[in-house]
Amino acid sequence: MEVGYVTLSDQKHTFYIRINLDVLSKLNSFRQVKGYMPESGGVLIGEVYGNNGFWIKDVTIPSKKDISSRFRFIRQDPSHQQIVENWHTKSKGTMQYLGEWHSHPEKKPSPSLIDLCSWKKLSLKMGRQMGIQPFLFLILSMVDFQRDWIAVYEGRNNYTVLDASAIT
Repeated sequence: MEVGYVTLSDQKHTFYIRINLDVLSKLNSFRQVKGYMPESGGVLIGEVYGNNGFWIKDVTIPSKKDISSRFRFIRQDPSHQQIVENWHTKSKGTMQYLGEWHSHPEKKPSPSLIDLCSWKKLSLKMGRQMGIQPFLFLILSMVDFQRDWIAVYEGRNNYTVLDASAIT
């Protein structure tokens, strides 16, 4: 069965990210389109190609053990890790943790200072423990994918933003 996807890259074509359409559909249900909706988040799961290619094939979604409010999401439930491990086993090691996603109650989101600090911590921890780097980070806008913020984070607050409005 053929799976539809979109592809995006940064302006210099250093990085390429492919995202399955069913993943975008799953993420759409967590956009903070109403004032009472809390931030949501989870893990990006997929495959890495070489040093600059990523294919997001699935995401985890918020669960009851995660902490969520209008302006905050803390991923705490161990089920996120279990889902990544299940994918890794099922795919014979090709599917893996790629990064994090969460929503912001903004039409054109950008990372907060809290986001940048937590990504730096995560990068240091995962880089040391597992040799994983770079990571992908996706912030959902209130509107649609073309306004989302997505970047490849290479550590030490060094990240490359990809233009979601120029998807192919």
